[in-house]
Amino acid sequence: MKEDLARVPHHGLSYGVLRHLHGTLGASPAPQVLFNYLGRFDAGTGGDWQLAGTTGQLGEKRDPRMRLPRALEFNAIAEPDASGAYGLATTVSWPEGMFTDEDIDTLGGYFQDTLTALAELDGGGHSPSDFAPVPLTQADVDALDGPALRDILPLTPLQEGLYFHSVYDDDSAGSYVEQQLLTLEGEVDPERLATAATRLLVLYPNLAVRFTALADGRVVSVLESGTEAPFTALDRPGITDEEIRDLAERDRRAGFDLATGPLMRYTLVRGGPGRTVLVQTVHHIVADGWSVPPMLRALLAEYHRPGAAYRAGGFPDYVRLLAARDDEESDRVWDEQLAGLPGPSLVAEGHTPSDTFTDTAVRPAHDIDTAAREAGVPLSVAVHSAWAVTLGGLLHREDVVFGSTVSGRDADVPGIADMVGLLINTIPVRARWDASTTAGDLLASVRDHQSAVLAHQHVSLARIGRLAGAAARFDTLVVFDVATDVAALRGPDDELVVSALVNEGAPHYPLTLVVERADDGRPRFNLIYDGALLREPGARRILDTFTRTLTGLLTRPGTPVGELATSKTAPPAPPRWTPSSTPPRAATRPPPPSPGAGSTAPPTPSPTANSPPPRTGWPRPCAPPGSGPGCASPSPYRVHWNRSPR
Repeated sequence: MKEDLARVPHHGLSYGVLRHLHGTLGASPAPQVLFNYLGRFDAGTGGDWQLAGTTGQLGEKRDPRMRLPRALEFNAIAEPDASGAYGLATTVSWPEGMFTDEDIDTLGGYFQDTLTALAELDGGGHSPSDFAPVPLTQADVDALDGPALRDILPLTPLQEGLYFHSVYDDDSAGSYVEQQLLTLEGEVDPERLATAATRLLVLYPNLAVRFTALADGRVVSVLESGTEAPFTALDRPGITDEEIRDLAERDRRAGFDLATGPLMRYTLVRGGPGRTVLVQTVHHIVADGWSVPPMLRALLAEYHRPGAAYRAGGFPDYVRLLAARDDEESDRVWDEQLAGLPGPSLVAEGHTPSDTFTDTAVRPAHDIDTAAREAGVPLSVAVHSAWAVTLGGLLHREDVVFGSTVSGRDADVPGIADMVGLLINTIPVRARWDASTTAGDLLASVRDHQSAVLAHQHVSLARIGRLAGAAARFDTLVVFDVATDVAALRGPDDELVVSALVNEGAPHYPLTLVVERADDGRPRFNLIYDGALLREPGARRILDTFTRTLTGLLTRPGTPVGELATSKTAPPAPPRWTPSSTPPRAATRPPPPSPGAGSTAPPTPSPTANSPPPRTGWPRPCAPPGSGPGCASPSPYRVHWNRSPR
């Protein structure tokens, strides 16, 4: 019955209209039984108006002389009694002579017995319509149902990619795990902090999610209540900074079991008086970098004022919004934007991340923010344009594509700015120019491209790759980093405060350009690179070329693009990147398998109880379009790679 009602379009709103349109409903008979639930009404409560009494005020009131259009009617209303407990009052009506009193007593008894049985259920009782838009069978629901079940959600495009790489790559345990190392000031109560951490899972149940395969192989996320946050307190007097980092790194590399959850945990390290560090470890599949500030604010609020934290909207709202979007229109836009690419934009084809990532940073002497305002373009347009020209110099190309991490927080969902979850995505950015293209022309072209794809940034790289083919593959990334403001985490009366925060993660791309804000608010550009492929002087040349190109694009709008990256400023583009003396740890792993004929990406297998995860040669990094089933893209806070402040 519940599923039948759920299938009625618009909750039956159009039925009355259709009944009066001749021939629309054919010869379907009019129903003989009406059930009308009038809702729940309160009395004795505050408000602009209230009922004078508690029962008998509303409900089915009919003049006995009125003709009944149906053989049987049930009119039910929920009202509180004098004690405040709700009861369901049901009025049964029927035409005189149609039923005997004994008939109605029997029907009423069946109705009451059924309601009593439903009320006595301890939990469960869910059906597929409770979890729209996931297409489920009742058997699927029954296999997952229980008192703790709160929701069943489809995976977002990026979650699909992360799940695939996490489950099917034997070496990926810590690859998609992020950490925050929080230096704490003040006396710490471990029990209070552990309770606050568990409260975080109540506020954001998607942090406690587990991922499971259905009978048909599709993977869903299961949200359940009553989960406690794993919390470990360690007393290590005299522990050094290096020992804390080693401890945290071992914890990060331990990874998580995606089938069990929760996919976050805490370790409190007490190193003696005035030396306490809290390690927050989170799998990237449940939270991105933009989620860190609201998570920490909620954690500290619950520690100082239990029950004070709240949230407006939740991650399930965002997931359902994604599921309702028009895939065909998104496909059309991406197909149009990436049509005619000359080939992949790869600086290190077949790259597998090593353990020797490092970085180099620069703060341009020119006031980039002012220059961007005067040029009439957002900083993001200028940065992406400059990176395109820099990449074009490396590849000797005038039509390139590279990755850009987007926040996903422009959707029309309540509370999305402070939402906790995996909302980010990595999308391709295309830029092209020729000998006649000026700096101003390129900026305008990139701005138009970004505007065209703005409403379609949620589409996965795997899907885009199937549309655009192997030519859309890339292995460089641009990220705008949003740093956590430690000072903003401090409340006026807080006894426990965060005095410092360090983010840890594992980069994936051979080159990642990170746009940060220095202490004075001006942009700083940080190039994270794989030291097994590129040495520091080469990385510096690439970064210097980028900053000079950026300045030129903004200050010389009439200059041809080709003159902005001349031989004087552009780094040499060797035919093959020369690895350092120590080969990458994973260099002996087999290369990625080639896509099958007529396809740009292999099928995505799903684990089931009868099919153990296969060993594959797929690399851990984000699979560019056309070369993998999904993208495990870096989070904006993944890019902090054990570097010291500059």
